[in-house]
Amino acid sequence: MALDSAAQAVAVAERLGNRPTLAEALLCHGEALRDLYRFDEAADALTRAVELYAELGDQGQEIQARTALGTLYIQFWRTEEAVAVLEPAVALLPAEEALRHVWALGGLSTAYRLAGRRNEAIALNERALRIARRGEGDSFALGYQLAGRAWLAHEDGRPDTAIADMREMLAVFERMRHATGIGLALEGIAEIATAAGRYDNAIEASEAAAARFDRAGDRVRAGRSRLHQAVALADAGRTEAARAAWRTADALIGDAEPPEVPRLRDRLRELLGQQPPPGPAATPDSVPRRHGQ
Repeated sequence: MALDSAAQAVAVAERLGNRPTLAEALLCHGEALRDLYRFDEAADALTRAVELYAELGDQGQEIQARTALGTLYIQFWRTEEAVAVLEPAVALLPAEEALRHVWALGGLSTAYRLAGRRNEAIALNERALRIARRGEGDSFALGYQLAGRAWLAHEDGRPDTAIADMREMLAVFERMRHATGIGLALEGIAEIATAAGRYDNAIEASEAAAARFDRAGDRVRAGRSRLHQAVALADAGRTEAARAAWRTADALIGDAEPPEVPRLRDRLRELLGQQPPPGPAATPDSVPRRHGQ
């Protein structure tokens, strides 16, 4: 397990007193904890990595550690902290643009968007996309910058543009066969379509996202996709199907605490009332279809 290996690497580096190795181990450990939504432990490990790299004078790795920590703060809606850690990362970037620029610029763009600094967010996203498209050989970076542009368009009230960007992101990750990226693109389409009142499209996209995460063995993200589906069903007035999707989602998520889940559950409580008691779960065949789905 990646988490266990990273924790062991931290312990060994601390025992040996090898600071460069410790910084690298802390960075890996923090990212592994972030993927499990363990915020406090991830923040502690990544902060230590940032501080160690700064002390060692390794600016390249400091940028990477700051970007990882900023991503954690963004993931948990800690906008001010994300800006505070990502602005120095961007300031440290060398003049010659390379792949590391994409992640630092894209992260700060997202932090600025969440902070309401739209013009700065747009400018940084455009720059990150330009670098990512230049042929640096990392479609992974390109996919996530397309997502950043999609959310900017969504917040600007341009659902067609936002969905087009999400579909381009989807195509990028399908070419890579990157399951998480595919699922996230489909979830993005579902959320944007729901907000635009395109409920059939949202239900279809969230179903596909849940299936993709399920095939990848990611129960928590599959559950989150089912919550997106439940919101779309509830908004469309399909109450029983929404409750079934909600029950399925809760069973999949279990005790995990993904940061997006409380917002989705709050929305469902607004639409449906309290969390439903245990009952039949939703399956692809149990979600009633409308003509054209």
